[in-house]
Amino acid sequence: MATITRTAPDLTPPPVPVRRFTVEEYLKMIAVGVFVDSERLELLEGWIVPKPMTRNPPHEVAVDLIDERLRQSLPPGWRLRNQASIRTTDSVPEPDFAIVRGEARDSLSRHPIPADLALVIEVSDSTLAEDRTLKARLYARAQITAYWIVNVIDHQIEVHSDPSGAAYLERTVIGPDGEVALVLDGVEVARIAARDLLP
Repeated sequence: MATITRTAPDLTPPPVPVRRFTVEEYLKMIAVGVFVDSERLELLEGWIVPKPMTRNPPHEVAVDLIDERLRQSLPPGWRLRNQASIRTTDSVPEPDFAIVRGEARDSLSRHPIPADLALVIEVSDSTLAEDRTLKARLYARAQITAYWIVNVIDHQIEVHSDPSGAAYLERTVIGPDGEVALVLDGVEVARIAARDLLP
């Protein structure tokens, strides 16, 4: 029987001086081609960090299931973005999903900002510790109303809501037999069976 060990990400400062980047500097580096196309990076709290290069089959199945189920649940005026950048004051994360107000062409000149967002979702297996700590802190500080972790390891959905400071005040864990409410602008638009989102 295999044992899965989860370790929290090391968030201690490095032992030598390093430099944090602003969102504007990071976006300018992308625009002028500092990074090669094959590099998968995101800016998190000023740090340029690599994104996982490989995903296992359960992660990819969860992404497909979420995409199919959420797209059919969205009312007019909302869209689902898949693994695309959003922008906060100090970060340019790429959540697995974001539900964004407006039309696709609204993002031609800038990445969506927290005021445009109703929900961000991370599909978590190897990144579970980071998604519960760093990503939760980042999204809460940006006042993103709701954050879901689709926890592939424990086969559950963790719903974070009521952001305050650098944390979400409410955390609800929904097992495969439960339902999760999709709330946009304070209105419940759908109830989704958790099993429809879990691989």
